[in-house]
Amino acid sequence: MTEPYFLDDKRIKIFNPELAIKGQKEYWDKSGNPDFAPHDGRCWNCRSQIYAEGGIDVERASNTLVTGCPFCQHSYCD
Repeated sequence: MTEPYFLDDKRIKIFNPELAIKGQKEYWDKSGNPDFAPHDGRCWNCRSQIYAEGGIDVERASNTLVTGCPFCQHSYCD
């Protein structure tokens, strides 16, 4: 799992689709949860890269189940 990065005691979010996709896959494997998020990171509804700047950072993808698009709010588990 990816650890958070800090600069001057402030948490820095790292946005990297490749690392986030890998982190989400590892999370699925370890947790046994279903794989709701698109495997390529592109939202099925709005086509945005959900792991890009302003979306889901690497730490969150590595530690929580992604169930929807952070941009259009489309649910992947309905």
